[in-house]
Amino acid sequence: MNYDPDLLVEYLSSPSGLENIVLVIILFAIVNVIFIFYAVKNSFGRIKEETKKRKIQKEKLDRLSPKKS
Repeated sequence: MNYDPDLLVEYLSSPSGLENIVLVIILFAIVNVIFIFYAVKNSFGRIKEETKKRKIQKEKLDRLSPKKS
C-alpha cells in the first residue's frame, strides 16, 4: 500500500479532511476526560474511605482508654 503524500496533504487540507482531524482531536479529548474523571473519582473515594476508617479507629481507641478528667 503506497500512499502519495501529496494526495494525503491535499485531502487533509480539504474541508472534509479538516473535519476528520477535528473529530479525532475531540475523541482524544473525550477519552482523556474520562480517564481523568475516573482517576479523580477513585482518589477521592479512597481518601473518603480512609478518613472514615480513621474516624472509626479513633472512636474505638477513645472507648478503650477514656480520658481522665
